[in-house]
Amino acid sequence: EVSDPIQEDLPELRDDFFSAVDTRDEWNQWESRMQSFAKALDIIAPYRTGNSFLKAAEYDRKTFTALEESFDNTTKTVEKILDTDANRKELVESLAALETQQAALEPWIQSNLKLSLTKTDTSGVVYFTLPILGEKSLQEDNGEDDLWEIEVVSTDKNLMYCIAIFHKTALEAFRERYRQKGIHEIVPEGSDTPAVEWKAIKTRIEAIRNELKNVEDRIRLFADVGRSIETMYDRIQAEQTKVNLLGQMMAGDAVRILSGWLPAEKADRFEACVATYTVAYNLRDPEEGEDVPIQLKNNQVMAPFETVVGLYSYPTYSGIDPTFMMSIFYFIIFGMMLADFGYGLLLFLGCFGFVKWKKPVGGTRQMMLMFGICGVATMIAGVLFGSYFGDLPSAISQNFLGKSPLSLSIALDPLNEPMNFLIISLVVGAIHMLAALGIKGYMLIRDGLWFDAVCDVLSWYVLFAGMTFAWLTPVSWGNYVLYGGVAMLVLTQGREKKNIFSKLFFGAASLYNLISWGSDLMSYSRILALGLAGGVVSSVINLMATMGGPSVIGIILFVFVFLAGHGLNLAMNLLGSFVHAARLQYIEFFGKFYEDGGHPFEPTTLKPKYTRLINQ
Repeated sequence: EVSDPIQEDLPELRDDFFSAVDTRDEWNQWESRMQSFAKALDIIAPYRTGNSFLKAAEYDRKTFTALEESFDNTTKTVEKILDTDANRKELVESLAALETQQAALEPWIQSNLKLSLTKTDTSGVVYFTLPILGEKSLQEDNGEDDLWEIEVVSTDKNLMYCIAIFHKTALEAFRERYRQKGIHEIVPEGSDTPAVEWKAIKTRIEAIRNELKNVEDRIRLFADVGRSIETMYDRIQAEQTKVNLLGQMMAGDAVRILSGWLPAEKADRFEACVATYTVAYNLRDPEEGEDVPIQLKNNQVMAPFETVVGLYSYPTYSGIDPTFMMSIFYFIIFGMMLADFGYGLLLFLGCFGFVKWKKPVGGTRQMMLMFGICGVATMIAGVLFGSYFGDLPSAISQNFLGKSPLSLSIALDPLNEPMNFLIISLVVGAIHMLAALGIKGYMLIRDGLWFDAVCDVLSWYVLFAGMTFAWLTPVSWGNYVLYGGVAMLVLTQGREKKNIFSKLFFGAASLYNLISWGSDLMSYSRILALGLAGGVVSSVINLMATMGGPSVIGIILFVFVFLAGHGLNLAMNLLGSFVHAARLQYIEFFGKFYEDGGHPFEPTTLKPKYTRLINQ
């Protein structure tokens, strides 16, 4: 942790001479600008090409900092985009209102009455609708001493659109007569006849649509500046980060106070950096009970698998980084689940190609690298099991070339030897769980708990070794190893109890955990399930793809079914392999030793969303 001598040695000065730096107003200003830039990007997004989204612009820190000079110009562009979009929204609202008004006039187009004519000195006009009654019934209803006349202008499936002309003294009687029949009075908008008004609205609609098209064309022109807006968005975010850091400080008239965490291996670099400034600082180790962030450290091959750890939970500061061991088993299990050379090759080329040409950053980059590495495992398993887009070589040999089927497996064919594949899956699972138990033993020894390591780890190793020897070899001494393991568990697993009977009882009860171990071991049968599922579906796809034979139609059918079928099968099995391989790590592996609940070390640094900083 980096702290200051004043805060450590003279805490009373803190309240007398220092106060928190209030950066809320400045932070809100930058936040408002970021939202405006984000909104502008959303507006032009439909008009941008796909390539501009994928490949991040690259800047070194000096160039990125100098971008602040172009902030005003980009801000003006953003304002133009927002103003143009506001104009577009107004046009869209006006268009919707006119279309609604036009639709409301359509039933009345056959009327020759002007809409402004609603009454005279002696009469009145009412536009209304009624549920379908039948025109004859409506005409029979005319009356009341001939004080009104009803004209049916148009009808649809449910309503009659009518105009009533009545003597001004008969309005209430008219309404009373038709209230029971569901009359709904309407006041059409306009002053001329419905037909004239409808045509006028149509003209206005066409004009607005043309204007709307011009506005959208203007927005489309802004698509070319999308990258500049993205870059400036990240530049604004950098300023906001700086303001946020200032807000964490205490300040006096001439000094500022800041505390935080620093990776131990970067302490020398930190001291060399601050030596060029007038800075008082103090470095110390974390104290017991402090909430210390953690930073996973792995080589380039293992680091991408940190994503899998992060999806579960980071280890505590006192725990252990499981990435190295976990990545080995994840690599093996993922490969056995997908187990196809063709799929692995596509995964390898696609993921590493994406990283090379599009240069993603952060979690996306790590995930792509992890899948690319797992593509290697998938290819290896595919060669061992003889799977090349399933049994595609065999299907082509039979249905296209008229020859006998091919068998390309080196180790075994999972579809024809499922029990052998199940045994291999369970053996991998057993090694996986025993490795987790070994990590638990290492953690106990690291903490000086040697006796606990013997009781809680070595005793299980002795028991499992005895069970293995007793099962695989006829030699009687294997049974003695088994009995020794049982005795170790019975005598030690109740050691925390006070009396001898409780110790023995809970020690004997610990043998019940063998059921849990067996249940966990059977979870690895999902390796068999995933492997067989992908293989069977691939075989069906290949059968359908090659059933047309070597004809022109057969080749067209082959290309279509091959691409669609294997594309969908790869997507489904890729998701299944990712999820189930991770599940075995989280439950069966981590469950034996893992101390979760940590939070990652997140240094106060630039974290651009759209750009990539090089040589940071």
